[in-house]
Amino acid sequence: MHDQEKFLALLNSPDETNIEVALEMAEGIAALQEKVNTYLHLYDQLYSQAREILSDKEKIARLNKVDQSFSGRKMQTLPSTIGLLGQLEILNLSDNDLTTLPDTFSQLTQLKRLYLEQNYFEKIPEVIQSLKNLSVLNIAYNQLTAATLISYLVSLEELDLTANQLTTLPDSICRLQELKRLYLQENKLSNLPNRFKELESLEDLDLYNNTFEEFPLEVVALKKLFLLNLGSNHLKELPTQIDQLTILEVLILSDNQLATLPASIASLTQLKNLVLDSNHFSSLPDIFADLKHLHYLYVGSNQLQVLPPTLYRLPVLRILDLSNNQFTTLPEEIRYLPKLEELQLEGNPISLEEVDKIKSWLPHCTVFF
Repeated sequence: MHDQEKFLALLNSPDETNIEVALEMAEGIAALQEKVNTYLHLYDQLYSQAREILSDKEKIARLNKVDQSFSGRKMQTLPSTIGLLGQLEILNLSDNDLTTLPDTFSQLTQLKRLYLEQNYFEKIPEVIQSLKNLSVLNIAYNQLTAATLISYLVSLEELDLTANQLTTLPDSICRLQELKRLYLQENKLSNLPNRFKELESLEDLDLYNNTFEEFPLEVVALKKLFLLNLGSNHLKELPTQIDQLTILEVLILSDNQLATLPASIASLTQLKNLVLDSNHFSSLPDIFADLKHLHYLYVGSNQLQVLPPTLYRLPVLRILDLSNNQFTTLPEEIRYLPKLEELQLEGNPISLEEVDKIKSWLPHCTVFF
């Protein structure tokens, strides 16, 4: 190996012994010493708040770690020499004042996880498209209005675009064939692109607090989906095709305008968590006979007075939230919920005598009223 190549390999090592050898090699050689000084200057820029007094080899060793966090530094720019950290795999730049990334950022080709949340990005930095090994990108709580460059990150498994200003997604998002977790809550989306259904690996989709007035039918094609959050939208009904989500375990539909559910929801036999609070239900359909894996059912803040009989046959139900409804009593059949641990009855016109009766039927359950 050429001496300069050997020097750089030693200097880029996280091992202090190797770095010490590199520092010895650089003594009296101006070109090599300049590279050392560049590293030390980068350390001073990135760790300006550090209180420890470190030796040069310790500073460089810290820079050469594969996992770096510069969160909460209020940095407005990154030094252009950030590209020296080519061994980086995890980089946390959250909670700063960044609006762009330097061109040399494209040199961080080993980067697998990048956290840019709580900055001031108005668009996806172009240099990100060079990061072909990136599997996790968090750019939540920024000011993005478009996500067009995301499609270049074909290795992405997790993408967090929470709390931006997105009104649409590009069709090209379908190129993210490895994507498993997609967080889009708190944007301004009212629909999904037609090719969204091609995200065949997607398991977790969060669309909470957007502006959907209709259930996005593209979602029902996602056969691996186990969590779907469409809470805090403007949905009035669900499609019968929801039964195509056969392995769905968590369905969150709180704070919508739903007054009924399709019978086909009974086909979601793997459901463990069903969240229907803050809707317009005055009754629930008798769909619970086959939902034998349901652990958590939230129907608070509706207008319910009675529950369907099959609900009292759920073998593993642990939490039942009936708060802020119109219940004056519950039937004795509630004792047939053998695993019930928590029953929420707050905000109902139910007497203390009725509550005591319910408690006697459920000796191992905490009843809130």
